[in-house]
Amino acid sequence: MNSDLNYNLLKVLLLLNQHRNLKKVALIIGKTESAVSKYLTKMREQIGDPLFVRTSHGLEPTHVLTSLLPSFESGLSVIDNALFEKGSFSSENYTETIRVAIHSAVMSYYSTEIYTAIRQAFPKPMIALETWTESTEQRILDSKVHIGVSFMHEERVKSIYQSKLTDTTMVAAVSPNSSINSWEAAIRAPLISFKVNDFNHSRQYFIEHCKKAGITLNYRVSTDDFATATRLIQQEDMVFICLKRLISPYNVKLIPIPENFQGKYPFVSCMKLANRNSPLHCLLDDIIRLVVV
Repeated sequence: MNSDLNYNLLKVLLLLNQHRNLKKVALIIGKTESAVSKYLTKMREQIGDPLFVRTSHGLEPTHVLTSLLPSFESGLSVIDNALFEKGSFSSENYTETIRVAIHSAVMSYYSTEIYTAIRQAFPKPMIALETWTESTEQRILDSKVHIGVSFMHEERVKSIYQSKLTDTTMVAAVSPNSSINSWEAAIRAPLISFKVNDFNHSRQYFIEHCKKAGITLNYRVSTDDFATATRLIQQEDMVFICLKRLISPYNVKLIPIPENFQGKYPFVSCMKLANRNSPLHCLLDDIIRLVVV
């Protein structure tokens, strides 16, 4: 491998690994596709490996590149942070828009507190709070979102750094006037299935634990809207299995779920791995961490 690697070419290489498409990377860096192809050719010569092979799904990194990527990302992060030292960063004078993506299930609970906390540290910029969508991870990688608040996702790409903010537990929520007062009664009642992407789409721990215990769940309705679920438990005397941290502000009665039926549902902050030591991103993470407790 040539020891005289170009800093900017390494950045292009990381973008190619993220997007697996020459044209898309060309648009991002404001160059032609031909120019990006020439950059890749030069990197292949310097590293002495094809780096990518073309497949029906786009560019796929070679084994050599896969083994080198963590070192490249770490090295570029050190360089970036050296160019933007913590001592020179002033949140009071920062003026560029700060973009925070918040999971829909968390938005109504935390958004105003997150805004207020960020505003206290950053008096000048526009603060954009957006709902986490299917494109958010890519927007983080493209540096279009500074930081996100979501649920831990075991299959999330490694180039997004997840840092646990807090854990939460599940409870059974019922109407304050309901005759249901115990876990045993709650599990036999009509249930509301609530879909929250990222914490239960890979594994549905609660359902798995119930099956192991021989419990047949009587789900009668499915929704991804908290307001609908809370109205149903009031009107239909149904039971809503949900995260305690997200349901507590509502006028409901909460019934604890036994420990052996609980799963792991941590809230995390998400940022581009290369930004994990950036003064701006570290400060945003610290601010959000104080809110999500």
